[in-house]
Amino acid sequence: MTTVVSDFQVDDLGIENCQYFQGYGVAFTPFSDCCYGIGDNPQEALDDCLEQIASSYDIDVENLEQRVHERYPDFKAVGDKPSVFDELGEDSEDMYYHIGIKWKI
Repeated sequence: MTTVVSDFQVDDLGIENCQYFQGYGVAFTPFSDCCYGIGDNPQEALDDCLEQIASSYDIDVENLEQRVHERYPDFKAVGDKPSVFDELGEDSEDMYYHIGIKWKI
């Protein structure tokens, strides 16, 4: 039986160089777990994050993704924009769009 997340928070961490990324955690928050995903754009980063959650935890990520888009409707509208490659071109090496999710069961 898969677990359903009771509460969550999505953080749009923007475009960061992977060598200088400050990290992402749950200290001083009401959440128990977190992960972040990377990609060329917000949707790819969210997909990566959900993939990590699905492979590391027994969590219903389909339900979670639906709830993310319900709670953050503007995020779904953003989708593949901004694109790291479109923004930085050939200078985009080691640069990724980062999305973080904190949750509790």
